Amino acid sequence: MKLAVIGGGSSYTPELLDGLFSRLDAIPVPHVWLMAPAAERLAINAGFARRMAERHGNPFAVQHTQDMREAVRGAKYVVTQIRVGQMQARIEDEKLGRRHGIIEAVTGTGKTLAAIACIVDAVAEVPDLRVAVVVPAQQLARPWAQELMTRLGLTEREVGLRMTGSKASLRTHRIVVWVIDSARTALAKDCEGLQVLLVVDECHRSGSGKNLQIYRAPTHFRLGLSATAQRQGEVDEDGVLLPLERQAHARELGPTLEPRLTVAVAERMGILPPFKLVHHGLSLSPAEQEKYFQLSRSVTHAASHDELGALPAEQAAQVLAEIEGQLRGI
Repeated sequence: MKLAVIGGGSSYTPELLDGLFSRLDAIPVPHVWLMAPAAERLAINAGFARRMAERHGNPFAVQHTQDMREAVRGAKYVVTQIRVGQMQARIEDEKLGRRHGIIEAVTGTGKTLAAIACIVDAVAEVPDLRVAVVVPAQQLARPWAQELMTRLGLTEREVGLRMTGSKASLRTHRIVVWVIDSARTALAKDCEGLQVLLVVDECHRSGSGKNLQIYRAPTHFRLGLSATAQRQGEVDEDGVLLPLERQAHARELGPTLEPRLTVAVAERMGILPPFKLVHHGLSLSPAEQEKYFQLSRSVTHAASHDELGALPAEQAAQVLAEIEGQLRGI
């Protein structure tokens, strides 16, 4: 009977054999073969394994080889403990969680400042980094650009806009603020060959229809920002609301970072001042009530069918402005 260990040059091999010594009654193997491509590491582990076996009365013989076929030939048990990409892959795997995530925080608690802090940290790690900030509408693009320039001490030559009338590129600017309908079609190509941090503001809106195309862009870091990251219209086959981690945009951006800043948490931490909501009811005539209900149903229908999310940002903003104007006219 033979046990083959593929990846026998791993530092976990002695621990594996130690477990085998305590289970020889259940796994009585007279031969253990260690296989690894790295000759020096394999020889060191094989020598150590033989000394371990000798200390336990030599219950099995230890052989080693760089030939996988030889190692598994005639084996009853094959254990694989390979690491694809070796230690560099482990480093990348362990850093991956630090490079992706969603900041979920109630409005007014500083999501933009948190994103800027992340940009500073990311540039410290990757000095030639480019940053793409994606926003859902033009109204947010210019304030974002101004905040980036003010906080980071940058100029318009370094921070550009990509939207109707502005065609800045990551090839000419360190940071570009994209309106999402422009990012859908052009961001992926603009990122090619660059190290990019993707920041998606109001990231829950990136999970709708064509907006998911922004995630085709090859990026090194990804950060989502939202007061309410979970999309309310995304359900499973039974009509049950999908948890955030299963929703399409969250799978692209990564897990929600803790703590989640709800209103209660933000008040407790002193980030938001205490406030009180006071509702003032208004009496409507029957005709006004009917018009109000019709408009409410129209908004609900559009949201449930994601009609606004499928529109270009400027057109969606125009539709919302028209609805708000009609509501004010009641």
